Amino acid sequence: APFPFILWKARSEPMKITVCSLNARYIHSSLAPWCLLAGIDRYGDSDLEAVVVEGTINQPADELLERLLNTKADVFAFCCYIWNIRLVRTLAYGLKKACPYAVIVLGGPEATHRSEELLNSWPVVEYINRGEGEYPFACLMNALLRGEDVESVPGLAYRRGGKACIQPPFIASGDPPRPYTAAYDA
Repeated sequence: APFPFILWKARSEPMKITVCSLNARYIHSSLAPWCLLAGIDRYGDSDLEAVVVEGTINQPADELLERLLNTKADVFAFCCYIWNIRLVRTLAYGLKKACPYAVIVLGGPEATHRSEELLNSWPVVEYINRGEGEYPFACLMNALLRGEDVESVPGLAYRRGGKACIQPPFIASGDPPRPYTAAYDA
């Protein structure tokens, strides 16, 4: 069932989104979360407020969890790779325990190729973006904010009636928005 995001519009508050990237090392920074923010800037509703939290797989999980919780987000999205999927799982479960109404979204290569398995084995995950994320992630955030059905969001995996619904990965036909924004440079 969709979460009551329409309440944020009634309160005139933005829906807060935190996109988390857990890199192998600080020198191996991922561009993926910044691409998602650029997608929200281009395709998202003006009532969406997104930030990036970057960390590494070598940091303590409780430290990362505290950083994520401090963003007071309504939605937590993770860029998933083979090297960080275990830590993503730990953080997703920790976030859901601390914020039961927060929405957990996965994306990235590891989530795209294991969508059905992850939806079936990680009940804390509501949605998985499959394939290129800039446009679909913004569409998903718009749908959640407006309380709309997510069925038409391209490249999405989700549950309906306890069963995994898996759409093909999204492949953009045009150029994606540029991730090199003022927030990226800060």
